[in-house]
Amino acid sequence: MRTVNLILPHSWEELSERQLLFVSSLYLQGLTRNAFLTKAFICLSGLRILLGRYGDRENPVYRFRKKGEKAFPMSMGEILDFCRKCEFLLEYRENFSPLPVLAGRKALNTLMYDACFGQFISAMVYYNQFKDPEQDRHFLDKLCAVMYPPGHWNPDDIRQEDFACLPLHVCYTVFLWFGTVMNVISRECPGLFRETSDDAEPVSLRENIHAMYNLVTEHDITKEKEVARLEMWRVLYDMDEKARRIKEMNERLEQYGRV
Repeated sequence: MRTVNLILPHSWEELSERQLLFVSSLYLQGLTRNAFLTKAFICLSGLRILLGRYGDRENPVYRFRKKGEKAFPMSMGEILDFCRKCEFLLEYRENFSPLPVLAGRKALNTLMYDACFGQFISAMVYYNQFKDPEQDRHFLDKLCAVMYPPGHWNPDDIRQEDFACLPLHVCYTVFLWFGTVMNVISRECPGLFRETSDDAEPVSLRENIHAMYNLVTEHDITKEKEVARLEMWRVLYDMDEKARRIKEMNERLEQYGRV
């Protein structure tokens, strides 16, 4: 029996640029979980599905070909087994390799270690405002402009129009990327994110941003511009430490009563 060696990436970091773009396009197609994973498996393994199928209705058999090799059969059951190796594409992300260049502009560091706090706030705003790919494309372009800055950070001149002509799935890779950044921040700075329940009142993005600035400036609005220019992670770690101390103090007050 001839053996076919199928090699698949195991994480987002291992995706090639072509694979990343394909996966990004899958996210925009409204696919079911199985359809998403099946298409991802076929692409990431470098297979091409051939016309026709045989076998029974419950477990049909399809024919595939890999470049430079002869065609071979694979049952639907076998396909679904391989699809499980692509489930990381639909799970919680803490690693990512963004496209290095977009619209002729270089990407920030993957975890934004070279970004200032103002850049992070802008990215967070545009990330949260992008809800509908058809109607909110301009917010996605702005997110791209923040993550691929034209030079020294200037919030009044991000030149988002540089990205307007790019295909949606290309720019959507930036949305996936910043989502990964937020996942890492929530892990590294747990004090900045409170647990939510189904009956909890939603907190607006504006209130969240004001709370962040108030925490680090101690309600001194004259310091906000200065804080915006500081290194992003330095500010986040400082806020997380202050939030942790406030939480501990409140817990002690609740335990022993207010004086």
